[in-house]
Amino acid sequence: MMSIAGQLLARMRRAGVALIRRHPFRAIALLALFSVAGVCLGGYGWAVYTWRQAQVDYEAKRFDEAERRLEYCRRIWPDDPGLLLLSAKTSRRRGEFDSAQEYLTRYFRSDPESREEAQVESLLLRVQMGDDEAVDDLFKRIEQGHPDSPGILETISLSYMRRLRYQAANACLTKWIELCPDQALPYERRGWVYEHTASQNLAYEDYVKALQLDPSLILVRLRLVELLLEQKKVPEVIPHLDFLMQQAPDRVEVKARLGMLRFLEGRSLDARRLLEEVEPSLAKNDAAPLVSLARLDVQEGRGADAERRLRRVIALDPTESDARSVLVTALRLQGRDQEALAGEREYLKIRERTERVNTLLRDRADKPDATPEEWFEIGSIFMELQMESRALYWLDKTLAKDIDHQKAHRMLMEYHERKGERELAASHRRILR
Repeated sequence: MMSIAGQLLARMRRAGVALIRRHPFRAIALLALFSVAGVCLGGYGWAVYTWRQAQVDYEAKRFDEAERRLEYCRRIWPDDPGLLLLSAKTSRRRGEFDSAQEYLTRYFRSDPESREEAQVESLLLRVQMGDDEAVDDLFKRIEQGHPDSPGILETISLSYMRRLRYQAANACLTKWIELCPDQALPYERRGWVYEHTASQNLAYEDYVKALQLDPSLILVRLRLVELLLEQKKVPEVIPHLDFLMQQAPDRVEVKARLGMLRFLEGRSLDARRLLEEVEPSLAKNDAAPLVSLARLDVQEGRGADAERRLRRVIALDPTESDARSVLVTALRLQGRDQEALAGEREYLKIRERTERVNTLLRDRADKPDATPEEWFEIGSIFMELQMESRALYWLDKTLAKDIDHQKAHRMLMEYHERKGERELAASHRRILR
């Protein structure tokens, strides 16, 4: 016996055939209308699905994928406030600050009495662009128990870390850990801060805690491995490298650290094979494997090969003290004693300046009684070390506190003159006495 649904479909087919026979043109028009409606509904349905997936991608921190989906949604709903707000958030997280500002401007235009979420997003964008004044408003919200306090602290801490404001970053991360003790990310970041302020034991503890919470964090385990390698703690390195070789055996960084371990173990042939295999694929800022390979060159009397590798490292990071130290030995090995002596003086000078700026950043920069003179000293050391973006931040901070600071104006004038930026140089020259 035919089901009720089957009977209904059969009747609809018979009715459709009868309509086509009696009124063919009317039937064609109706079919066309239904087709267009189906396409529109299908397109709208796909847009709704894409919007929901964009939200999922954003929460999972897949920001590039979220932006791809949002771009499609904006073609369907160009002025939707929720879509504009998520677009602003995604662009900020991708470092596209101009786009983020544009979406926020459009959002506020469409919704003048904007929600708290949009106000917070505007403040977060200002923080990421280096506006310290926005931080105070955000901390007030955290003190009042804002529901997205962890997300706010994530953005502020990253901004501080990028500008090497170690003390402020540490305070942010410690607060984040108090709020979310089961999240790995704040431990990972605080470990980085401790590592860069010569608190190696505290860095080790935070990296271990992060891995306990999330053993899949390859980059954290690599940092922990490198920390242990620097301290020559071979037995403690081995289980972490064994884990990495199972987890990511083909990653260049993992093979490089295995080569560094073999070097410390005295297995020179294995060390050279591994390190030379990965050398062409190393990231530009991954200096440690090249320095280990240069040490191996020096051991084997290959001073020129060591020098070639070390010059590459120093060209990318003039403050790389290990590379400068080994370079002195490589030059002496080639009988170039005068160059080695000059290199040793430069190495000692850079080490002293680096230690001084790290001390200031750790102990003074974010103290309530920190002075413009101390901020200027930080900026001048960074300028001396050819770290110009960091220098400019601290020099601008100096002038924000003391608009007439003569040494800061002179340094900025000379910097802009070197860059050929005449108008900017002139603006500082006019203030000099």
